[in-house]
Amino acid sequence: MSSEIWVVIEQLGDKIETVSLELLGEAVRLGKTLKATACAVALGPPGFLTPKIVQEFIKYGAQKIYIAEDDCLEHYHSEIFTEILTRAVTEKKPLAILIGATPNGNDFAPRVATRIKTGLVSNCTDIKTNREGRLEFIKQIFNGKAQAVCAAAGEVQITTVKPDIIGLEQAGSSQVNVEIESLDIELTPLCRQVETIEFTKGDPTTIDIAEADIIVAGGKGLGEKDNWGLVEDLAAAVGGSVAGSRMAMDLGYIERERLVGQTGKTVSPKLYIALGISGASQHVMGLKNVEKVIAVNKDKKAPVMQKADLGIVADVHEFVPLLIDKLKD
Repeated sequence: MSSEIWVVIEQLGDKIETVSLELLGEAVRLGKTLKATACAVALGPPGFLTPKIVQEFIKYGAQKIYIAEDDCLEHYHSEIFTEILTRAVTEKKPLAILIGATPNGNDFAPRVATRIKTGLVSNCTDIKTNREGRLEFIKQIFNGKAQAVCAAAGEVQITTVKPDIIGLEQAGSSQVNVEIESLDIELTPLCRQVETIEFTKGDPTTIDIAEADIIVAGGKGLGEKDNWGLVEDLAAAVGGSVAGSRMAMDLGYIERERLVGQTGKTVSPKLYIALGISGASQHVMGLKNVEKVIAVNKDKKAPVMQKADLGIVADVHEFVPLLIDKLKD
């Protein structure tokens, strides 16, 4: 068993998933207690690990970098990721593996855990250490009304951690050099039986709100369901994803997976537009590291106005159509 904590990095081109950088900082923190090295594990096509990406890893705490390069790694492939990580873990035997609870992370994490015959604790919100030098994983249960403290059975401890919960922390230095080690793993023919022909980016209005750069959310202030089209039309105009408050879900305007808040999802877009949302604490808890918040509400004293970088006191039914027309000009 090595004294390393691995963070499996997710990236598309030069864009690194924020949760991967969050977990690098977490690996550094845990490593101080467990006397372990924080390692970034990155998979991609030949030449994907540019000096810019290396420095980004270092800035957020990577003390060592493992890489696997292959033409078939240009896009995510479940079986290939699982095969490479399983064999790497079997050979190197890290102390723990931290993975973002993203669609991809939640896909390959249980597969790897099953193959190496170890436990997995998924969708955690915090990680602690105990007196025995093992990790304890904190999960929200009963719709966030209680917490469960869990442990992963087996030598290698694996967890997936919810994005935008831990927060970003620049734990390293942009001037430090780290060791980069290649994972030279020859893939079995079975892994190459499926080939990615083309990658089509998802419709921004319907992609997972946890992944969206722009979100347009609506609430009770929209009134009747017929008015919900204002949210969808504005989202289409700005290239954003549609979301809503708990009241919008209760009224049947949105599905649960598009709910922002304590009992829904935590989001961290570059821009969050709140239409007719009062912004009670339960909703605001779902906003984490949002770069800009714009709120449109008739009530200038609504809690969301205190959170907003730009608060517009107006009736959404009158203001939003004018804004959409302006965006189309």
